[in-house]
Amino acid sequence: MNPLIKYMERWTDNPVFRNILLLFSGTGIAQLIPVVIQLFLARIYTKAEFGELSVFMSVIGIGGVVATLNYDYVVVMSRRQGEARTMLFLSLLSSVVIGIISFVVLFLFRPFFSGILSVPDYNIFWLVPPVILIMGWINGLTSWYNRMRAYKKMVAGQLTQGLSIPVWKLMFGYIGISSGLIWGTFIGYVIAVAYFVYLYLSENLKCGLFRSLSWSKMKAFAWEYRDFAIYASIGNLFNAFALLGLPLLITFFYPLEVAGLYFFANSVIRLPINLLSLAIGKVYKKEASEMYQRRPYELYPFTLRIQKMILTFVFPLLIIFFVFGPQLFSFLFGVKWAESGDMVRYFAIFVLFNALYSPISSIADILRRQKLMLFFNVSLVVSQVLVFLLGAGFEFKYVLLATSVIGALHYVLLDLYMKNRIKKYQV
Repeated sequence: MNPLIKYMERWTDNPVFRNILLLFSGTGIAQLIPVVIQLFLARIYTKAEFGELSVFMSVIGIGGVVATLNYDYVVVMSRRQGEARTMLFLSLLSSVVIGIISFVVLFLFRPFFSGILSVPDYNIFWLVPPVILIMGWINGLTSWYNRMRAYKKMVAGQLTQGLSIPVWKLMFGYIGISSGLIWGTFIGYVIAVAYFVYLYLSENLKCGLFRSLSWSKMKAFAWEYRDFAIYASIGNLFNAFALLGLPLLITFFYPLEVAGLYFFANSVIRLPINLLSLAIGKVYKKEASEMYQRRPYELYPFTLRIQKMILTFVFPLLIIFFVFGPQLFSFLFGVKWAESGDMVRYFAIFVLFNALYSPISSIADILRRQKLMLFFNVSLVVSQVLVFLLGAGFEFKYVLLATSVIGALHYVLLDLYMKNRIKKYQV
């Protein structure tokens, strides 16, 4: 038999990698349409408008990661179905509370935020609280279907969100609606959460939506998994700031257009990488949780195989962007975005090591290393802020390079630590 065919059969016969392939194909279609539409968006919207979107996405990204207080991770990890359902409702309830808190904060501190957020219209930020709530609900319900191994339903949800957001952005752009990029994002999230809520209700309404639920159980489980709500949520908040909050830092020291250029570059390079990392991350979370409980000796080699797969895809892609970034961006999106292509060279190293670790990041929750992750994420954010403070006055690309190198070093050390921990379970 041909060695290549034999190699492919070995992968496709493995149910774990078949699930990854299923999610990969779904996210692939969901991400392919945005890539095509991005060609048009780059010509419709200005650098400043992408800068405004970058600030909005930073805010909802930072708020969205704490919406469920990380209880959605427990939904996947729970051994008992009743406990998982309780944690699902706890994550949904937490999202409502965080959404309300974010509205109160934006209202009470409006003068402060309107002064520091470099956007032309502060009123657009009233969309932040509902989007944070929606992101929490999507994460919670996605974790539920991940637990049930309902990967086709997850793919359908990804397609719904991945297709609706860029289509609405494009439509608003052609109509000429102000802040069309942000409004398109908002409507896309609304459509996605409507799909998941409809799906869950249609499956569970007849057999009792609130069966096996009680306030006493919710309080007991909330206390049992308090490390997720306290340490993991705060850690994820800092991690989100480190990964998504960079445009906010940029607007403090550089013009809004610079934030737009960086956000556009990061969005383009992340699109193909997210095809694989999102699919792998969802499957890895489920499979690694079960391995840790039943066959911990398999966890280390499984993790290595996953990371080799990621490296095989990501490294050649980054080399292409590194060498031909300005030319590719100029050809695909127009001459005004050539500078974004040049920026890729200065943060590619961070993208590489972040992409290697992100899909297996659930290992920290499986090993209950929430306190360590809190320290890691605080260190990452503090180092970024210090680089910008010390580099104030320097050209942006050099500050970006220093930030990326320090961030990459953080992920290398974290990856080595986590793999050293799971390696001890080998027979």
